[in-house]
Amino acid sequence: MRYLLIIAAIMLSIMVSGCQGTKPASDTGPGSGPNVSGTNAPEKDVPQQKESGDSEGQARDPLEAALEKVAAPEPLTAEKLQESSDGVFDWFLRVENWTNQVVAVVAGQNPPVIGLEQKDVIINALAKHYTDSEAEDIFAYFFMKTTVKGKEVYEVQGTEYFDALSSIEKNLNIEVTPSTVVIKGNGNPDLRWPEVNRITTLRDDGDRLRISDITYQ
Repeated sequence: MRYLLIIAAIMLSIMVSGCQGTKPASDTGPGSGPNVSGTNAPEKDVPQQKESGDSEGQARDPLEAALEKVAAPEPLTAEKLQESSDGVFDWFLRVENWTNQVVAVVAGQNPPVIGLEQKDVIINALAKHYTDSEAEDIFAYFFMKTTVKGKEVYEVQGTEYFDALSSIEKNLNIEVTPSTVVIKGNGNPDLRWPEVNRITTLRDDGDRLRISDITYQ
């Protein structure tokens, strides 16, 4: 009888051990095996999207990413033009500063150049508040085509940043029509803009008004 009990116990141990050894691998719980950190390990031969890439996994232009960090003022609307003179002036002043910041993204590089194919990135950024033709004029004002190390590039010129509006200190006068905004004022007589008389022409693009021309008298 004792021998029968011993034999039965041995057989039961073998059966239990066999069941544990056939557990499917798919039952492995989270946090076990290689994924101790809880992150999902990528399958082999599956291309991974770059962190700064688009939905197709292509790397984004770093210039485009940098320009997105330059916050643009809200779109100009006909309702905005009906605000007080101070409110209208503040909007155009912020656009002047924002335009300088867009250029400063490239000017702060060493060297301050972009590839020929990156011109459209600058134009598209400026198109938030300027028509395409005016954005082209602004680009031509700040950039010139040159050659660096045998490669054609656009380089930031040593031109002055836009500062006419920021120079106004007194006698601010604003005249608004649906298609033009005239801003007049006086600055420091010893500096670049002792007097400002700026005419801004606007184009109605439906969702916003864009600047189509800027002239000074």
